[in-house]
Amino acid sequence: MKFGDRTVDFLCFDKEESQHVSREILIGRTYPPVPFAKDVQVIVDIGANLGAASVYFSLLYPNATIYSVEPQKEPFEILVRNTSSNPNNKVFNFGLFNATQESTIHHSWADSSTASIGKSWLNTQETERINLKDAGEWIQEQNIEKIDVLKIDTEGCEVPILSRLTTLIPKTQVIYIEYHSESDRRSIDTLIGESHVLFQARAECAHKGELIYVRADLGDESSDLHKHQIRMPR
Repeated sequence: MKFGDRTVDFLCFDKEESQHVSREILIGRTYPPVPFAKDVQVIVDIGANLGAASVYFSLLYPNATIYSVEPQKEPFEILVRNTSSNPNNKVFNFGLFNATQESTIHHSWADSSTASIGKSWLNTQETERINLKDAGEWIQEQNIEKIDVLKIDTEGCEVPILSRLTTLIPKTQVIYIEYHSESDRRSIDTLIGESHVLFQARAECAHKGELIYVRADLGDESSDLHKHQIRMPR
C-alpha cells in the first residue's frame, strides 16, 4: 500500500474479504483521521486482527506507543510480522473483556476479523480456545494512565470492555468503536456520551455499525467540532 511517499508492505490472508478489510483500513476509510487529535502518545488497538489499524495509526502518529491486542493464534502471528518494524508497537496474544477467563471463539467463514465468542450468522463449526483478560486490570499492569486514541472492534465484546475502562474514557481524545447489536449501540453512547461527541457514524444495517467519538472539550463552540450544532432559544 502507498501512504504518502511511503510504500507499506502488509501481509494478509489470501482471501478477498481479508484483502478488502485490510485495504479499507490502510487507506483511511475505516478509521479516518480526526483533525482534533493533538499530541497523540498512546494508542490502544483492541481486536487488532492482522494489524492493519495498528500499522495505519503508526503512520499517522509515528511517535506514539501502540498496544495491539489480538486473541486468535493465526491472526496474531501475522500481526507480529506486520508490526515488527515499529519498535513502538507492543503486541499481546489474548483478548480483553470484563473478567479474566478462558473462552471459546468461533471462527468466521468470511474473515478472521469477524470471529466472535458470541453467536453470529458468520460462525462456523471451527472454534479455538482463547484467553481473555480483565481490561481494567491489564491497563493497570501496563501502567497506562491515559489513552489518546482507542479502537475497539471485538465482535460483541465492546460494551464489557468499555465498562472496565470508565476511568480512562473521559481522558481519551478519539474512540473508534464498532457495535454489533442495537442494545450495544445505546449502551456505548451511555458510556461515552457524557464526555464525548459522536463525530461520525456509519450503520451498514440493523445491529451493526462503526462509531467515532471525539472528546467534547477538544473544540470550542465555534470550532469545526461543534459548528453544526443548532442551539434553540430557551
